[in-house]
Amino acid sequence: VFVKSINWLAASGITKGCAPDRYCPTAYVTRGQMAAFMTRALGLPKAPADVGFSDTNGHLFEDAIARLAHAGITKGCGPDKFCPDSKVTRGQMAAFLVRAGLTS
Repeated sequence: VFVKSINWLAASGITKGCAPDRYCPTAYVTRGQMAAFMTRALGLPKAPADVGFSDTNGHLFEDAIARLAHAGITKGCGPDKFCPDSKVTRGQMAAFLVRAGLTS
């Protein structure tokens, strides 16, 4: 049911999938993966070196998370934490989208 949307995301470079030639549409999205999607979709610029969270050092999505934080789209999940491997709740996603300016 989501094939057109998924193909658009892939063609636009917003998603790289869960494995070569796979998207895994029924899998959950982590906060780190969401940061990568949003960073690519919004074309967010590189963040200064001092921007980030203590639990993202060396993480696969460290750069995307720092870009999201620098843009003011995320405030983390707690003091100096982002929780990159936690699932994104619908409420959190709503807040990210509003902070990104994706409102009418």
